[in-house]
Order: sequence, then C-alpha cells, then structure tokens
Amino acid sequence: MPKIQLNVSVTVFLLFLALVNLSCLEAPNDLIPYSEIKGVVKNNYGEPLKDVQITTDPFTKTIITDATGEFKIIGIGSFIVKAVYSFNDKNYIVKNNYVATANSSNYEIIIDGFGEVKGTIKDSAGNLFEGVDVSILNRNTATNSLGEFSLKVPFGTYSIFVGAVEIGTNINVNSTPVLIDYELQPFTSMVFVKGSTFQLGGNSNNGEEPLHQVTLSDFYIGKYEVTQKEWVEIMGSNPSYFKGDNLPVENVSWNEVQSFILKLNQKTGIKYRLPTEAEWEYAARGGKNNATNIYSGSDIINEVGWYNANSLGKSNMVGLKKPNDFGIYDMTGNVWEWCQDWYGVYPSTPQTNPKGPDTGIYRVLRGGSWYNDDYLCRVTYRYSYNPDIKNDYIGFRLVR
Repeated sequence: MPKIQLNVSVTVFLLFLALVNLSCLEAPNDLIPYSEIKGVVKNNYGEPLKDVQITTDPFTKTIITDATGEFKIIGIGSFIVKAVYSFNDKNYIVKNNYVATANSSNYEIIIDGFGEVKGTIKDSAGNLFEGVDVSILNRNTATNSLGEFSLKVPFGTYSIFVGAVEIGTNINVNSTPVLIDYELQPFTSMVFVKGSTFQLGGNSNNGEEPLHQVTLSDFYIGKYEVTQKEWVEIMGSNPSYFKGDNLPVENVSWNEVQSFILKLNQKTGIKYRLPTEAEWEYAARGGKNNATNIYSGSDIINEVGWYNANSLGKSNMVGLKKPNDFGIYDMTGNVWEWCQDWYGVYPSTPQTNPKGPDTGIYRVLRGGSWYNDDYLCRVTYRYSYNPDIKNDYIGFRLVR
C-alpha cells in the first residue's frame, strides 16, 4: 500500500509539471488561461533589430525577431525575457522581468550602445547617388535621394564598404557620430535624363501602336553602350565576336546581362539595371521636344548610327557618331540594346513609369544594329527576342 501511494504522488506531481509547461506552448490550451506576449526589439536610435534571439525563463522558449524586430510568445505568469543580439562575434544581452496576465501584453526592448556612421555619396562632378548600398558587416543601408546614408552599429572599430569597395577602415564608432563622405567612381559614364511626359510609340503597324502618353521620373542612362572592356572587368571573359576594348560587348543574352548586372551591383554598391522600354525610347528621342526625329539625334542615319550600309559588316567603336540632344551616343544602330521589359501590346491609356507586361515569352530589343537596314533603326521600332538567345549584333546599355 505505501508503495502504491508513492506512485500516485509521483503521477500527480508529473501531471502538475505537464500542466505548468503547457502554459508556455505556442498554441493556447482551452483549459488554461494564457497571454500573448508581443514585443519589438530596437536599438537606442529606435531602429528595429531583426534576428535577435528571445528566450523566456522559466520554461525556456526561444524565438527569433522578424524583419521588423517583432516577436510573439504565448504564456502566462511571471517571466524573465532575455534578448540576445549578436554582432561581430559579440553578444549584446538585455534581460527584463515581465508579468503576463490573461490580457495581451506589449513590450519594447531597447539594446543600447549603438553609434552612428553617416555621410554622403557623390561623384567628382557633384552628382548625388541614390540607392547605393553601404554596409558595416551585416548591417547595411541605401543612400536616399540626396545621396545620404546613416548606419547604426554597436560601439566598436569597423571597416565600412560601398558594395565591395572599402571606403573606410578602423572606424571607431562611439557615442559621437562619425562622418564619412565618399567620392564614387562610376562604373561607366552616365547622362542625367530629366523626367517628363511624352507620347510613346508611332503610327507604324509593327507593334508601335497605339501612340499613348507616358510620364517618367528622372533617371541616369549610359552615355555609351557597355563596352567589351567593361564587361571583362566584371565577368572576366569576353563573349563578343568582334573584338576590341572600346567596341560594344555583343553576343550576350538577356539572362547573361542580368548576371552581369548582379555582379556589377555587388561590386559597386550602385543599383544599375537595364532601361525600361519607355525610358529607352525617351532617351533615344533626346527628350519630348525631339519627338519627330526618325533616328536618335537626327533624321539622317549616317550622322548618328552604324547600320548595314555604312558599318562594313561589323560593330564599331562606341561614341564615333554624333550624339543626340541628351548627349547619348549610338542609340541608333551599332548593336541592338536589351530592355528590361517583356514584349507586349502597348496600352492605350496614360502610363506612369511603365514596366511592361508582368509576364511574357520574349524580351524587348531596341535601336537596330550594324546588320540591319535603316527602317529597323528608327527610335520607335520594337523587336522581340528570346531572353536565352544571343547574337553578334545584340548588346545593351545601363540605367540607374
């Protein structure tokens, strides 16, 4: 009999422990009152911190804060909530006592000891760079429209990078903000294009209709087509059929260009991309006041472009012909230029910063090439091409 009583006591005790532990399960038990502990972890500048390890004690439960710094735990009673933020192989720990009742609780955990590194990114001409990636270890940010950045990291000594380029070393971060201004060396020469409203398309039945209104924001576009020298600098090899450092890179598919842009952006920290079809045509026209030009910068193709009647059966060095009114070269002929868009029928309604169809089979090519006749080199002519296919008359230029 005493032995049986002992087993009953042990069973009751184990049941009690099981019920207590149920109070900290992710999902509530209908028989047990519970509370949803919600909170956010921030630094002393009020910025949310992701990937912070949150642990409750007793009845240990561990979760990780999301991209907004938020966490959620189901429980009841008194808890010690510990937040552990890991950075540069160090742990920054905050412990707080909380009492969770049957009502929801919201908590804010502040991890102190962060300092600021800030500055401006611009080029030698004073042009400000928006969207440039600036990083210290795994903390990163992008410059705003004024070329400004601000990074907050725990006190310590660090290197700071723009893309893969180190712009500061042994930076001592403390309670006093550190100022770093950097003069960026752009990968390629770019031309500023002031956004405006214009009529996109033409009166031909070759996919150029309907003529419709488009409004574009400001952007920068390559002064020249991307050259073979520039391609090799990023990719390490030259796919072109016609060889020459200052010849446009060609024999590249749309998908290969995307790989190039990805590597370029990682290296430079600048968000380069292909132009949208609307950006390409507006830049090729040289602005809305030149909507009647047949080619980019002139009605006489020999002045502005290389095509089958003057190219001698090959691509030619960039920048030898007359530029258009924006100062952009070779948007007529030389090599076809990939655009970002899927090919599709133009809409008839006004558009703002259009990006083309959401899906498709073919990508857009513009501008004509050394291989084509003058008709295909018009600023309004559209061509569609498989994004996996490449040829010795297809290249591209960049936008940011």
